[in-house]
Amino acid sequence: MTATTKWLTAGVLALTTAGAATAGPPAGYTPQPFPQVPQYPGPYNPGPFPPRPLPHPAPPAYDTDYVVLVKAFPFGGWSRYGRFETLHGARRAAWRLEEQGYRVRVEPVYGGPPRW
Repeated sequence: MTATTKWLTAGVLALTTAGAATAGPPAGYTPQPFPQVPQYPGPYNPGPFPPRPLPHPAPPAYDTDYVVLVKAFPFGGWSRYGRFETLHGARRAAWRLEEQGYRVRVEPVYGGPPRW
């Protein structure tokens, strides 16, 4: 590079940086403030609506037990073998009795005393 090219390059760089440093916003420009997001104290409530009821009433809670009935004789009645808290336990006992050759029935008992 020659001396003249160096001087011209330095002058252009000086003018560009000086112009960029002194350049401000255009005339009549006012900066806009950032929008403020409203802060709610709790979860968002879109309006003064009361809580809605469930679409259907919840079923009442029953304690369901299961009774295993056994028929030992073909013309005899059903006798109660046992009462179980879970259906799995009642079916297990019924399966064992059926393996021994008895006729077996499992029936649910909904709360309160059994009807047999």
